[in-house]
Amino acid sequence: MMKQAGAFLLALALVTGVGVSAQMGPAEPQPQVQAGDQAKEKSVAKKYPPYPDVWGYELPWPAKDDRNVLFNVFSLPEGDYFVTYVKSLRKAKRKDGTCCDFKMTHAAFNFFSGQKRDLSGDELDAFGRANDKNRLQGELRKILFSDGSSIEQEGRGHNCYEPFPYSILRKNKDGVVSINKKLLYLLPNSRKVQINGGRCADPATTIDKKVEEVYARFMQIEDETFILYDTGGNFILRFDKELNTNYRLNNSIFLVDMERIEKIKEVQNYDPQATQDGISQYLLDLKRGVKQ
Repeated sequence: MMKQAGAFLLALALVTGVGVSAQMGPAEPQPQVQAGDQAKEKSVAKKYPPYPDVWGYELPWPAKDDRNVLFNVFSLPEGDYFVTYVKSLRKAKRKDGTCCDFKMTHAAFNFFSGQKRDLSGDELDAFGRANDKNRLQGELRKILFSDGSSIEQEGRGHNCYEPFPYSILRKNKDGVVSINKKLLYLLPNSRKVQINGGRCADPATTIDKKVEEVYARFMQIEDETFILYDTGGNFILRFDKELNTNYRLNNSIFLVDMERIEKIKEVQNYDPQATQDGISQYLLDLKRGVKQ
């Protein structure tokens, strides 16, 4: 176990080009990269691909009312991907009674090897500065495969509330849609959320939110599978170009036919609360294995 931790810290040092200060144990020396080791750094053996049978992670919420872990993904020299995230988030009112001071802890893991560790704020900042060129920004809306086919995200957010506008499309090289799916996250408990107001035509109102829309960011990897993560959430998954994954869905994360969601929206006359209720029930039925 200690040997694995040492290898992970060394990999972090090689990628960032900075020293790693996290303690490995009370009597453990810290891994150091000497000037004479620069040639070794440049010749890190390529380990991936082929990739192991790893298809994703759903992380604990950093706060009881917030599941956004603020993912950042970086490529590693050996072909793995280094994922940083917020492990915990605590809000506290300031001494003058205003809101809020935020206290966060951070962690990271290698997507394919599964090695993980906590990161101090200083380590995270140093990592980001030194390794910004290796940060995978991804395509917000589209990635292309070698056969000319694509995965695209359709739908745009609006200042005013629109129920469930996004979907993920699979298109062939001629632009013909063969798959149209929607990613959704089923909340363990409903929570009250205010929608509209301000400049919206509809008046401000509060709904019991039971299902969250997922706005995804895509990153293609070398075997023409791709990594997808929820930009406002807590999961990161791997799919093939036919939108298949070996990660277990239909528990809290759902990938469902957009046609079915549109029918629910239509039946509920696009009413925000009724649409929430209808889609929530549909997902609960899927979770329970009820035939649709």
